[in-house]
Amino acid sequence: MHWLLMLIVKKNTDPNSKSIPGKCLSSRELQVAELCARGMTNKEIGRLIGISPLTVKKHKERIFKKLDMHKARDLVAVFG
Repeated sequence: MHWLLMLIVKKNTDPNSKSIPGKCLSSRELQVAELCARGMTNKEIGRLIGISPLTVKKHKERIFKKLDMHKARDLVAVFG
């Protein structure tokens, strides 16, 4: 598992861990990031998890900002 993904998962699952500002993804953001890394479109992700494609887009924007990424293909390196 990529070190960044391990850090993100640890921060999200360990209630005693101290948060790193801007680096901790919500469980929904993790879900969206993983599906995006699989090559799914916003529409496909939205249908699968029951949210609108626009909401998926907003989640992806926050993910990219938190992880200092710019493209969906960058997520493949971490989550793929």
